[in-house]
Amino acid sequence: MADRGSQYDYDDANNGSAPLWRAPLVIAWIAFLTIIVLLTLFLWIFGNPNGARQIVLVALEGAETLTGSGDNETAADTAPSVEDAMPDTADLTADAIQADAADSKDVIIDAATGALPPVPDPALINKGRFGPLPQIGEDGRRPSTVYARPFDDPKGRPKIALMIGGMGLSKTATELAIKRLPPEVTLSFAPYPDELQLYVNQARAAGHEIMLQLPMEPFDYPQNDPGHHTLLTSQPVRKNLDDLDWLLSRVTGYAGVSNYLGAKFTSTPESLKPVIETVEKYGLFFIDDGSSQRSVAAAVARDVAVDFALADRTIDVRPSRTGIEIKLLELEEVARANGVALGVGALPYPVTINTVVEWAATLEEKGLVLAPVSAIIAE
Repeated sequence: MADRGSQYDYDDANNGSAPLWRAPLVIAWIAFLTIIVLLTLFLWIFGNPNGARQIVLVALEGAETLTGSGDNETAADTAPSVEDAMPDTADLTADAIQADAADSKDVIIDAATGALPPVPDPALINKGRFGPLPQIGEDGRRPSTVYARPFDDPKGRPKIALMIGGMGLSKTATELAIKRLPPEVTLSFAPYPDELQLYVNQARAAGHEIMLQLPMEPFDYPQNDPGHHTLLTSQPVRKNLDDLDWLLSRVTGYAGVSNYLGAKFTSTPESLKPVIETVEKYGLFFIDDGSSQRSVAAAVARDVAVDFALADRTIDVRPSRTGIEIKLLELEEVARANGVALGVGALPYPVTINTVVEWAATLEEKGLVLAPVSAIIAE
């Protein structure tokens, strides 16, 4: 006798007297595909270590490759906006950053490695609402001097300082700048990267003096948004000072701060002055990058008596080898005329790194010397 159950199933599957989905092979395939879909969803949600975290990727568009000549290479006219890549819940404390920080009162460059002392100095840390804030030590020592790169030129040659900004936004560009640029070049970091303290530690280990960029309101805000916790003219002073503390607490070991964008903010004294006063209270110096002719930072700095310098040139307005070389030559002329000159780079473009490395090697024969930013503050 034939198996009526098997025959029934077979007949139903072929003559439509029973639903197709009841066939064992079809049921098996449905179950298999369901498992695959559920497994894929599970891995997508729980298996990706970056699944719950926004990642900011910054491309240095138009930048010359490290090995190319790049004479005709140009980049975007404006720097990319800094976006929020640091969670609000980040809680950096002095102990968490470096429990065995150096407590020497002398700033000494390691003779073997060229490294600056590790940070933070516990005496220069104050625990703020959002994390560690800089402070003037009870003995009067200031972060602007303790975290500065020592400089001495017995020959008394004209000094040129360079500050390269936008550090930390691109991992590759940041590591290239730290590794290849002369240690006398000061590096200014954006306050947002997740691994900001690691980058700062690496830069100081390579001998670089560190600064922190403060995002400030441009005239076309919010179309051009510098980033999270931007200092705004429309905000009450108290809110700006809270945002300033948040920005300053992202990392330790910087000697001074500079504006990032901020043409509107730096042209508004009633908004800018409380910020500069706080910078002075924390023992830092302030650099105006010279990008806005309307800036009143110099006048406010004189009134507050903060250590201050105004950049003479932006070297990568045209980020090509020729454009950068022209600006560096102009800095040489300014240094010869005034004894000091300060140049800034908006971003660590590979062409900027290459050109500065080659240019710096020619300064000795020209009777000039490359100096960290802190070395020209008082001059």
